[in-house]
Amino acid sequence: MQDIINKNNVNNFDLLRLFAASQVVLSHAGSHLEHSYSVLSFLSLFPGVPIFFFLSGYLIYGSYESSSQHKNPIQNFYFKRVLRLYPGLWGCLLFSICLVWISGYLENTVLNLKEILIWLTAQSTAFQFYNPDFLRGFGVGVLNGALWTIAVELQFYLFVPVVFKLMQQKKLFIFLIIVM
Repeated sequence: MQDIINKNNVNNFDLLRLFAASQVVLSHAGSHLEHSYSVLSFLSLFPGVPIFFFLSGYLIYGSYESSSQHKNPIQNFYFKRVLRLYPGLWGCLLFSICLVWISGYLENTVLNLKEILIWLTAQSTAFQFYNPDFLRGFGVGVLNGALWTIAVELQFYLFVPVVFKLMQQKKLFIFLIIVM
């Protein structure tokens, strides 16, 4: 697995990611636009979100495995995860704020500074699933609804060192699988 991760970070999962993303986009578009197409029925057989989670779990484990060869593997792993996740997340937050501002939506909305600060803190840390009332009237009612997956991905990050350690002790890991 390490050979897959280390070859210039090319993991050949781009096609699967594209397929999963297309499935999510098409199914949500069909739902929000209240249209049903026969292709959506077929695509529902291969749900994109579980595909993303499966791929993420595999790739995150591989990232930890490559980090395990450093002097401080956990620090190295989490440093790479923060650099991978948060710059894009903060860019998305900034873009979303600009979009809401430019759209004029905020002109007709009663804003509460405390609620805005809580929302900004949640969006820029680990609680992207939080959506305040003042944004319920924008778009489909949830700004960046897909970001709920970030909290799940962060849980993967926290759990991977434990799973890695258990994989090193194969007997304990097999026992845990049987118990689960």
